[in-house]
Order: sequence, then C-alpha cells, then structure tokens
Amino acid sequence: MTPTEARTYTVQAFRDSGLWVIEVPEIDAVGQARTLASAADTARTLIALWLDVDPETISVEMDYSRIDPDALTLMNQARADQARAEAINSEAAKTWRQAARRLVRDDHLSLRDAAIVLGVSYGRVQQLVS
Repeated sequence: MTPTEARTYTVQAFRDSGLWVIEVPEIDAVGQARTLASAADTARTLIALWLDVDPETISVEMDYSRIDPDALTLMNQARADQARAEAINSEAAKTWRQAARRLVRDDHLSLRDAAIVLGVSYGRVQQLVS
C-alpha cells in the first residue's frame, strides 16, 4: 500500500463490561474504547499499529449491527419515517406557495387579505409569493 492509498476497514462496535469493544474482522484485531465517539479513532490507531502504517492511510466504516437489533430496526424505521415526512413537508410548502400565488396574482387579493384567507401572517404571504 502506497502512502497516499487509503484502505477502508469495517469495524464492528458493541458494548461489553462498560466499554466499547471494536473488532476488525479483516485483520482479526480487537480493541477497546471508553466512548463510542472515540471508537473510530481508536480503531484507526489499532489497525495502523497492527499493519505498521500511518493512521492517516486508514479509513473505517463503523458497523453497529451487534447492538440491540430491535433498537436498530426502530432507528431505521425512524429514518424512513423522517424521509417520508420531509417529502410531505416539501410538497406542502409547494402547495402553500401555489395557494398564495393564486390568491394574490390570479384572484387579485392583497397580501393582507390573502394572509387572512390562508391563516398565516402578512410576512409569510410575502415569502410565499416571492
């Protein structure tokens, strides 16, 4: 491996006896970290020492699949729900803009009157039509 060539290793992280255990199956190495926040750096150092290379040439991808599978399932569901909610929110914003523009441009309502109809502030209608 040349000095500029980076290699990515998958690192499994899980709790055991109050510490985070980090395993790197590709090189059959195991280490520990006090916090999950430090686990990736600890793994990089472990791999670099094991392979006798510069830690800067090591990239790690953390694998949390050995943590509570039900919690991971819930996390994935929450991410999917959040993505759907963001899509719905984006569509709602588009619809608000269309409604405001129709009231002001097509129906010739003042911004203040459109605000009353839409149930939003005058300033919000200004934002929606601009």
